[in-house]
Amino acid sequence: MKSQYPKANWSINNLVLDEPLQEVKIGSQLCPEAKKGLIDLLRDYPDVFSWSYQDMSRLDSETVEHRLPLKPECLPVKQKLRRTHPNMALKIKEEV
Repeated sequence: MKSQYPKANWSINNLVLDEPLQEVKIGSQLCPEAKKGLIDLLRDYPDVFSWSYQDMSRLDSETVEHRLPLKPECLPVKQKLRRTHPNMALKIKEEV
């Protein structure tokens, strides 16, 4: 089945030159004036947007709750464990 939507092409834009990194993906089909307006808006109000998971700690779970519609007749598939490099495993453990 072919998708009815064209494949999206993105341009990645960094909103600030210094840390922390604030990147946004903007569709390449957006006209230059709208793209400039959007970037200006994001730069003018950076405190309104979340740039990391730490910024989202105050969100109420009633507001942001995702559900997966599963079919009860379909059993979940268990995949085998994927090994990671020991250095990467420590980083993953810290983050999780």
